[in-house]
Amino acid sequence: MGELIKIKQVENLQTELDKIATVEQLAKDAGDLAAAAKLDAAAAASAKSSSRVKETIKGIVSHPNTKIQLQLSGTIANDQDVQVFVNGVLITKLTAELGTEIVEFSVPYSIDATDSVIIYYST
Repeated sequence: MGELIKIKQVENLQTELDKIATVEQLAKDAGDLAAAAKLDAAAAASAKSSSRVKETIKGIVSHPNTKIQLQLSGTIANDQDVQVFVNGVLITKLTAELGTEIVEFSVPYSIDATDSVIIYYST
């Protein structure tokens, strides 16, 4: 009879150990979900606080391969998403620093006063 009680205790112990492992996994999953939610909230707050700006500038005159420096009306919030277009052509080599209002670029052709320069950036 004592052996039967010991077997039942071992079975109950295994059941309890299985519950602990399940609770630990649930706690880990809850922590992972909380961390993901925190990242999502931070990304949403960042997206909400910044706005995308489009500026069109005319009247620029420059020679080929001359550095052009433009003063923006707002401060650059993300230097990785600044885009400059000259007459609809995307300029791929430009300098734009986070926290500044300056964009620099050069093109291998002349720009005259009738050409259109469009800059997209986040503030």
